Amino acid sequence: MRLVLFIMTVIIPTTVQGGLLQPNRCYFSNKMRLVLFIMTVIIPTTVQGVSLEEIKEGRCLNLVREGGRIICILGGHGDYDSFNAGNCSLVCTDKSFSATLPKGVCGNVGMKCDPDVTKTLESWKQKLDEWLDGVKKMACSCS
Repeated sequence: MRLVLFIMTVIIPTTVQGGLLQPNRCYFSNKMRLVLFIMTVIIPTTVQGVSLEEIKEGRCLNLVREGGRIICILGGHGDYDSFNAGNCSLVCTDKSFSATLPKGVCGNVGMKCDPDVTKTLESWKQKLDEWLDGVKKMACSCS
């Protein structure tokens, strides 16, 4: 598929300019190029399993990871290690500490990243960022 795209975008225009094909004749329309682009780039992406649902899940997990790093590092428990969907908590690298995520983030079967959960996690992460900024200001004023 990608070879066909290469031929359409590089080789054929070069051949037309070189005089091997009739220069005023349109061999591939813009619509045809768009269809080929969709077939070679977008369809393989969806076939490989990347979906909007996974992107949303990734957003929630990124918020958990970023917030977890703040909690673990400022709490002196190492760095963020993992998210435990079973008990809705994040685990730090020293393994002796875990923190529960805010209420409403996890249901009976782990975390489902819907708009309400995303909003809750964004608010939680914002509060953690404010906490981190306060610690930074305090550390800078002491030195």
